[in-house]
Amino acid sequence: MKKYIQIVLLVLLILTLISCNNKIIEVSPDELINVNSTQSLPHINSTEFEFTPNSDKATNNQSGELYSLGFLQYYDDLLYLSAHGMVYRYDIRTGNVTSLCDDPLCSHSDEACPFFGIIPYGFHIYNNKIFYTQNYFSTKKDIFSEPETVNIRRFVMYDIENRKLKVIRNIPDGVSIESKYYHDNCLYYLNTLTDENGNHTFEICRQNLDNFNIESLIFLGSTPSGIAFINNDRIYLVSGVGLYYYSLSDFSTPHYIYKNDSVDLITDGVYFYVLVRNENGTNSLIRIDMDGNNPTKLCDDNVGYICSTEKYIYYRKNEKIVVGKDKFGNNIEIPDSNVYRVPKQGGNAVLVYSFPQNMKNYYIGRFIVDGIYLYANYGYYDEQNNTLYESIRIRPYDFIRINLKTGAIYYIYKEE
Repeated sequence: MKKYIQIVLLVLLILTLISCNNKIIEVSPDELINVNSTQSLPHINSTEFEFTPNSDKATNNQSGELYSLGFLQYYDDLLYLSAHGMVYRYDIRTGNVTSLCDDPLCSHSDEACPFFGIIPYGFHIYNNKIFYTQNYFSTKKDIFSEPETVNIRRFVMYDIENRKLKVIRNIPDGVSIESKYYHDNCLYYLNTLTDENGNHTFEICRQNLDNFNIESLIFLGSTPSGIAFINNDRIYLVSGVGLYYYSLSDFSTPHYIYKNDSVDLITDGVYFYVLVRNENGTNSLIRIDMDGNNPTKLCDDNVGYICSTEKYIYYRKNEKIVVGKDKFGNNIEIPDSNVYRVPKQGGNAVLVYSFPQNMKNYYIGRFIVDGIYLYANYGYYDEQNNTLYESIRIRPYDFIRINLKTGAIYYIYKEE
């Protein structure tokens, strides 16, 4: 897009936009927060941004089964957030938030914007490039014919450094690309084919990111499997029957690591951390090595969502809390948002954060822990209006940073 303003004015405009729209608010756990589900958060305890370094870094886990947040990605001390048709970058060390489309003349509402039509869930960052799916309608105008509206569905790659968008492939009707994983400059993904009767079949494909050639690796038939990890010439898959792998040089025989009716997992490349469904419906956390040997139970605490740092597995329980009733008398529930951690090498689970009593109606969604900080989307139940607020649904971006040592909460958001 052409720019018609001078460089000095451009810099001033960008600085003005950043200073007006990016707010970091600290809220002490001892402060009572009065909020309304449709109003802005109150400006309480505004303070300068502070960051305390810590060696226990978040692990870059690509597993699409559980840990990949989809709309929030951790990469090289930066958090990338996809929301409302834009990708933002949050520097965890400085607190600065920037839009990846930084052209002040771009409206972000048409095809001229590289992120127009982005599907917010499922984007990934690999080799300093962002991979995502675009889905939008485009109207082609021709002076000799009536305007024609077509549906554009394509998988694209945006180079963060040179700000160039490249189309990897167009996605025809009846085809979807899921459970994506990036390894050795190739994209591995679950390809879903739908016939005219609505029946689905699945295959694992590999696409070279240099020449974009695609090859089918494993035909799965009618049973889908997600890609959990790729390492040491192995591609690890997870399905309803368990965790298994194929050799990248021989796809003839699957090798099962763990069999269970329901498996969710993350991995740090050394171990798999598997959520195993027990007969009573609760989940246990088990650590196994990459060959499926030496299973060790780390926690038997009805574990729900999990994420990892270099030293710990952080989790919350797979439980709900009743906070009110809707107009039909049905329970309004929010997730139990107490945060626990257990050492990767084994030990006792410890409660590391709980919302204070005056924030008992708050909850966190998926989260990432880096050092002493937890980053998450959040929500709360508004008793006065009997409604639920979800942070990712209203503002361009809206998430929190919780200091797990002091309990201080920072809201990081942008007004519409």
